[in-house]
Parts: sequence; structure tokens; C-alpha cells
Amino acid sequence: MKQRSLLWAVVLGVLVIMGLTKVVGLFDEPGAQVTPRPVVAVAATEWQPPHVTTSVLEPPSPQELTVLNHELPTVTTELFPEVGGRLAAVVRRLEELEARRPLDYHHGAVVELQPLLSMEQTEQERSLGVEEAFKILDEWALSPRVRGSMLALVGGWGQQAEVLTRCTSQGEAWRSAMIGLLCTDSSAGDPSGLTLELSEFLDKVPRADVAFLPLDLGRIPDETLHALLFDTGSRLADDLDGWHSRNLAILALGTSVDERPATLDLMTRLLFDNSPWGGQVRLPVCFVMTQARSDEAREVVLEFLEDTQTGEGGKAWVRWWLGARPVLPRELQVLAAPLQEVSASQTEKFAAVGSLLRRGAMTTPQEGVLIEGWLVDALDQESDEFLRSALIMTLAESAGGAERFRALEQVLQTAPKAGHRRWAAKGLGKVHELFSNQARAALLAAEPGESDPQVLAALQEALLSLQ
Repeated sequence: MKQRSLLWAVVLGVLVIMGLTKVVGLFDEPGAQVTPRPVVAVAATEWQPPHVTTSVLEPPSPQELTVLNHELPTVTTELFPEVGGRLAAVVRRLEELEARRPLDYHHGAVVELQPLLSMEQTEQERSLGVEEAFKILDEWALSPRVRGSMLALVGGWGQQAEVLTRCTSQGEAWRSAMIGLLCTDSSAGDPSGLTLELSEFLDKVPRADVAFLPLDLGRIPDETLHALLFDTGSRLADDLDGWHSRNLAILALGTSVDERPATLDLMTRLLFDNSPWGGQVRLPVCFVMTQARSDEAREVVLEFLEDTQTGEGGKAWVRWWLGARPVLPRELQVLAAPLQEVSASQTEKFAAVGSLLRRGAMTTPQEGVLIEGWLVDALDQESDEFLRSALIMTLAESAGGAERFRALEQVLQTAPKAGHRRWAAKGLGKVHELFSNQARAALLAAEPGESDPQVLAALQEALLSLQ
């Protein structure tokens, strides 16, 4: 089982490298028009959405946004003798981390903060920790990153009012504070909303200078925090720092997308908005909507995938993220649709293959038959070598019957690329018992004429697995 899990990880990694890294972009199209959003029926609740007035000015595209200050300020922390407890030592380690590894700071900071957020503490210990944290925040000269980490910590401890009073402007510290106020690791309250793993968003959508503390968001914001995030998420961003804050606001609001019609309405409007204003936050909106559990939200996502006026922006990642989610009745067909469309781009096809690969063991026997047919048909028609590699690897790791066996046998016999033959051999070593004799014969027939050592090794391994 461990070996199979490792192989799946390798397959997923290779597929991501080959195809999905091609789709990272900002998804704005020159001259695109705003598409009317679909009407989404949601149950009425007592929650009243905050009134937000959005500007009618034409915003710049995300590619035109600029960083107001490209370099991190050099800050010398003045240590006060009266503050020398556990948190003071944490702050010193955070400052060292920022100086040594600024690009990896946020992941390293979480390692320092996680134990403090998760540990069991008495009321007296928590009170002393909060007191020390506020003294550091109010008296020490901290860089925005380190200050934000401390705000995230006390926010996770449930000190919302005090944290908000110390967030005088939106920026690095503000974003970390918002993450702390909504993180799932806090003992201040149990998560009650949809849990969003920020690491899943950040790791799959790498961009220069986009970095948040990768804590999981899982608490629904209260009225005060919801209004603040809703306002930020509805604004136009005219610089890169504002764009980051807007992205974070969308992600933070996402914990309530299944609970509050106002949040679902905002996400829907942004999802179908092709203007630069909507393009600024297309990726975080896509992430939030693909993580949603409600049928209303999932139907909106499927309508987005089927809508031709919204372009490709974000759809490849939607298919990738949906690949690991439970399916609605027609969801599988929508995810695989690019494999059946002649006009679909290579990016869309890569994402469709990836979503089917991620589906893995979740597929029912009926779904497995459909997936097998789509993959084999696509392989028979596809000429792009990278996409053919993805299709062959997916077939090799998928369950299937006669069509899968025929396709892999043909690849083993005729593929000019050794890598393709190697994956075909691996796949033939994992066939249904009905095809085991045929698979053994195909592997033995290929062995004498094979010269590539890796393919020969794969052939031997496959033969052993069929014994």
C-alpha cells in the first residue's frame, strides 16, 4: 500500500509539472465584457449582507499592479528587559527566519506558531501569553511580517477586538491577523464553517510575492469581521498589496459560502465577471467555490465550467480542485468534457485528465467505465506528446477492462518513447484477472525487442505482479 501511495504521488506530481503549471496566470482577457451572472436560489437566513458601494472606475489588470515598496524594511528590534518570556524567544526566532529565508518565511512561521495555537493552556497561562504578546506588539519595533505573525497568534487565541484595533491599515500584518482570527487551530472556539486549506491554494497556485501564513481557515466570521472582509473583497485594487488583501478577504469569506447567501452571491458575481476587477480575484474565488459543500454552490461551479463567455481563466484549476471532491450527478461529465471537444485547448485537456486521475478510488464501477472510455478515446486521437504522456500515466494507474488493456498493449508495442512504454508495462501489470493471461503474453512478447533498461525493469516488475 505504501508503494502504491508513493507511485500515485509521483504520477500526480509529474502530471502537475507537465500540464497544470502551464495554467498559472492572472486570467484577464483584453476587451472582455462582464457576463451576467446566473440566478442562484438560496434559502433565506437572518443574515443581512453589509451595504457595499463598488466603484464604477475601470480598474487596472492584475498584471499592471505594482508593489509600492519592493524591498522589505530593515528593522532592528529593540528588546525590552521586562519582556523576556516565551513569546519574546519566538519573536527572535521569527526575525532570524525572516533574515535568513525571507521567501520561505510564512511556512517557517507557521512551524513556530502552530504549537502555541494548538496547545492546551490554563486560563492563567493564556492570560499571561496575551499580556506578553500585546506588550511586544505595542512596544517593539517589528517588521510587518513578524508583527503579522504575532497578530495571527493573538487572533487565534480569540482576542478579536484587540487585534482589530492594532490593524491600522491593510497590508502584510493585516492579512496575517485575518488568518489568525479565522484559523481552525484556535482553542478560542470550534470550527463551525467550511475548512479551507490555504496551503492547498498557495502550493498549487505559486506566484511571486503571494504569501500568506498557511493556516487552515475554518471559523465563520462574526458580523463585524464579515463586514470588514466583505468590504475588502468588493473593492477595486490599484496596487499589488491591495490585490493580496483582496485575495485574502475572498479566501477568508469562503468559510461562510455554504452558510450565507450574501457570500455566495458575491462569489457568484465575481466568478462570472470577466472584467479586470473580477479577474483580480478569479483564482481565490475558484478555490472557494470548488471547496464548497452546498449543492447551490456546486451548481454555480458547473455552470461556470460550461459557460463559454467566461473564457478559460480559472477553469483548469477548477477541474483540478474538483477532482478530489465528491461528485454531483452530472459533475464527472462536465469535468471530462474537454477530452471530448475538438476545440478544447491543451490546458483544458490537461486539467480534465488531472481531475480524472485525482478521482482515483472514489469512482464507482459505473464511473470507472465512463472514465476508461474517455481516456482511451482521447489517447487514440491525441497527438501532443505531453498530453499523451498524461493520458498513458492516468490509464496505467486507473482501473479498467478490455479498452484499457487494448490501449496499453498498443502503447507497449508501438510507442517510440521509452517513458510511454514503461508506463504501459506498469499498467499491464495491474489488470483485472480476466486479462492476466493476455497481459502476461503481451509483456513477454515485448521483452526480447526492448533495449531500454528502465522499460525492461518495468516489464520484469509487471510480470512478477501477475504471478
